[in-house]
Formats: sequence, C-alpha cells, structure tokens
Amino acid sequence: MNVTEGVGVRAQRQLVAVVPIVAGLIIVGAALTIGQPAFSGLFILGFALLVLVVLSSSLWIILIAYAVFALRADRRMRALSAAHPDAVLLHVVVTASLAPQLKALAAALGTASRVRVRTYVTVVVDAASVTFHGGAGAPTELLRIPRASLVSAQLVMTTAARRDLPSLLLLFAEMPGEPLVLVPVSWPGVAPKPVEHGVLEQKIGAIDAHVAR
Repeated sequence: MNVTEGVGVRAQRQLVAVVPIVAGLIIVGAALTIGQPAFSGLFILGFALLVLVVLSSSLWIILIAYAVFALRADRRMRALSAAHPDAVLLHVVVTASLAPQLKALAAALGTASRVRVRTYVTVVVDAASVTFHGGAGAPTELLRIPRASLVSAQLVMTTAARRDLPSLLLLFAEMPGEPLVLVPVSWPGVAPKPVEHGVLEQKIGAIDAHVAR
C-alpha cells in the first residue's frame, strides 16, 4: 500500500494533544492574573504560566506547524495514491544538495524544476514518468522526468544526524553530475522517521519493474 499508515492519525493526535495544552495554559494564566491583587499568590502563578507559554512558544509552534504539515502530506499521498494506483509513491526530504541537482537535471531535459529546498515532496514512479509533487489535497506537479530517462534504482545508506538512513539512489541518463540520492520518510513531521530498510527494498523492486518495461 502506498499510503503511509498512521501519518494522518498521528498528526491529528499531536494537534489534539498540543492545542488544548497551549489554550489551557493561556486561559488559566489569564484567569489567575486578571482581577487579582498584584504579586498575590494567584497572580504570580498566573503570570508564571503566561511566561512559560511565551518562553516555550517556539516549541508549541513547531509541534503544531509540523502536525499540520504532516496532515497536508498525508492528504497529498492519499490523493496521489488514488490517482496512480499502480505507481510507487514515497515522501522524500528535499536536502540542500538535492534541489540544485534536480534543477540541473531539469535543465538537461529542457524543462524546469519547482522543487524547493528543506521541504518534503512526494515522488511518484510509474511506467510513464518520475514526478515530484507538492501541495496537499490537490497535488501540484513540481517536476516530471520521463521514465525512459531512468536507468536504475538502488538502495544505498546515507548518514544524517548520526544515523544511517536507507535511501534511494536514482540514476538518470541525462544526469549531468552525481546520481540523485533521495531520503524517503514514513513520518514527515517532528523527528522524521525514515522508511524501513525492508519496505524500501520492496519499493525499489517495484521501481525496477517499471524501469524494465
């Protein structure tokens, strides 16, 4: 199954857990400070809660933003899976080195790449093409590469954050430089979770079947 199991559910649970906590701290903090004598016990407690929210605001913003982002990625994956039932789909991290590689490959093919660095895209590999998609419920095509240009797909290991991550190496006939190395993830949120080694092997086998057609 191409749809990443549990991404939408996990993102929803993260929102359900985080939003009420933040809202509760703000409401309780405001209720304790408003109308209380300055520097009373309740006033100090309420003020401390509000300060805690402000000091930890970056954490709350990250948790909420990434949960929303994961929901969008899940909707995109589901829409693409429905539109391309026989294709291989992967969430992929766009690293600082991958974006210029895609731009160079697109130029060699006489097209343009709209893939941006430091985000996630969904790669769709079928008998016709290798496409990179962004967007949410209505996926946006960012780059299309003819399947005939794909020479091979291989499983390699890359190192990031002191971890060895199962990755996908794609070799294209028109690639002007090094082959593309994509890092697929099963959870595109806070603390991204890479696709398991065995699962990626199966997907690469499916990609090889498309290449052989």
